[in-house]
Amino acid sequence: MHIQSITRSDGGVRLLDQTKLPTEVIYKVLTDYREIILSIKRLEVRGAPAIGIAAAYALAIAAKQTGVTSIPELTKLADEIKAARPTAVNLMWAIDRMVATATSGSATSNQRLVDLLWSESRSDSRGGQRTLPQDRGIRRDADQGWRLHPDSLQRWRHRDRGDRHCAGRDLYRASAREEDRSGGG
Repeated sequence: MHIQSITRSDGGVRLLDQTKLPTEVIYKVLTDYREIILSIKRLEVRGAPAIGIAAAYALAIAAKQTGVTSIPELTKLADEIKAARPTAVNLMWAIDRMVATATSGSATSNQRLVDLLWSESRSDSRGGQRTLPQDRGIRRDADQGWRLHPDSLQRWRHRDRGDRHCAGRDLYRASAREEDRSGGG
């Protein structure tokens, strides 16, 4: 079963409320950036990649809702989102990258700024060419585990890093697929 923990929806985001799992699968549609911040604080969004993606979406929505046109204004919004979970590395990384993109872009209006931010947030959610900070370590651990115990990849999932925590990118399974294709194991 493929679970998308967070996706963009019209004017907002659709996220899996992970506090309801495993007894219920409840999706929330959030259209206000403050709702996303609250969901991060309440641990409704879990898993480092999903938290980073939620934060990136929150900043794009915040820029649109507030009508910001300057980097200092955007930075204030970024700081508000960062305060949702100050120890979340992916949240900080995603927000810093979003602000850097806005700074290097040629945003002459709020709409141009919002377009830049949505574009950058989509690259986070797709996994694209960018690698989230912990992806290399997870993939390395998975590769080593696969080589040691090719019959039992599950024992190397010492933390649940499945689709719902990685926003659809399960690196453990990806590593196993790559190993299988290469004839290893």
